[in-house]
Amino acid sequence: MKPLVYYLVVIFFLTIFNNIFSQDNFPEGPDIDLIVQTENADGYQIKFELVPISTEYCWSSYCWNFSVASPVSNNTVVINGTSNCVWNGWDYRRCIDHTNTDYWTCSSGIGSTIQPLRNGFYRMNIYVNNVFKAHFYYDNRDADLPQGGCWNPVTQCCITCNLLRSSIKYNRSEDKLYFLNGFTENLGNPEWQDLPKEKILFLREIKNCNPANFSPFWNNGLVAVAQKNPASGVYEPFIVWGPHKDFNPTGYKIYWRLGTNGSFSLLATVGSNVYTFRHEGLAVGSGEVAQYRVQAFNNQGSSEFTNIASINTSGLFKGKSESNPDIVLDYQLLQNYPNPFNPTTSIGFQVKETGLVSLCVYDLLGREVKTLVNEVKTPGIHYVDWEADNNYGEKLPSGIYFYRMQAGTFVQSKKLIIQK
Repeated sequence: MKPLVYYLVVIFFLTIFNNIFSQDNFPEGPDIDLIVQTENADGYQIKFELVPISTEYCWSSYCWNFSVASPVSNNTVVINGTSNCVWNGWDYRRCIDHTNTDYWTCSSGIGSTIQPLRNGFYRMNIYVNNVFKAHFYYDNRDADLPQGGCWNPVTQCCITCNLLRSSIKYNRSEDKLYFLNGFTENLGNPEWQDLPKEKILFLREIKNCNPANFSPFWNNGLVAVAQKNPASGVYEPFIVWGPHKDFNPTGYKIYWRLGTNGSFSLLATVGSNVYTFRHEGLAVGSGEVAQYRVQAFNNQGSSEFTNIASINTSGLFKGKSESNPDIVLDYQLLQNYPNPFNPTTSIGFQVKETGLVSLCVYDLLGREVKTLVNEVKTPGIHYVDWEADNNYGEKLPSGIYFYRMQAGTFVQSKKLIIQK
């Protein structure tokens, strides 16, 4: 009797093993994961919201066979308290066809909740108790990556023998983000690296397995986001695309126009290994739309254009020559960014001539709640950060407020929203 039981047990486990590890159950290449974790978050609710910025793509069981993906119904995960890769962990995973969610997660085989992940460019928003705290961008578009990027079809094994996993950790007490190229159950692992807020993570750069290939995404791959210029503190349009491997370019041409009508004009030309461009001197805001498109070129000709990427702006604020100081043609109050905001926003304003400038915030009843600027300013563009407090240092409640700039006879007001 015992040998029979032993034999049945062996057959049972062999069957389970075969079902789990057979080629029919696993993708032809390693799956791709974006693992989110929290630290020092006991008693708090941390929400990760993965918002697609670009067109999303899925892939079949064969590389290069891409198609536009169906919308993801739910790409938000909520973690209560502190979590590592295993305990209370969350996992955005891309498997064979972007729909499978039955694979083991992390390193231990303990299942955590899995959200679907498509090929796309995303903004990850992070909230603490539903209050916005941070965001970064994540770009996993690479035609080689669905096959794992390092997948060797001859040996049927990943060359690096590592899954394409990336880990993000939000430390609640520090209000900081961390990145790890891989996965770990140890929140104190020294390999965690600082991840600056608003940074763009490019999976093709992180893994660096095969030459990157953006070709299947070219027609829908251009995106425009707001990025702060570290030198000036100004939020400017930042456009992102990828390497057009099929065309074999020697460079890329960036075209733009202000508004949604009229011809595009050449803005800049960059080399074959450059896939981003910052439009310096153009402030992001709530005014006229700026539109961009990119074209690859080589000695034989030019590729088709990308899609048109759009972003709202508040206009140009400085001259083109780097040898000249900022050139301001008139006074202007810029739209604050971000808006709505919590806890901090940045307000920009342009000054034409040296003189006294006042900038104040008012509630809906017209009562002044905060004096931000009341001093002499020189010509140029200036910025001031506001932490949603009043003149006594008390935090203001959520709601609609107005800010008003006065410089000589110039007066202008704009609306802002505190959202907690």
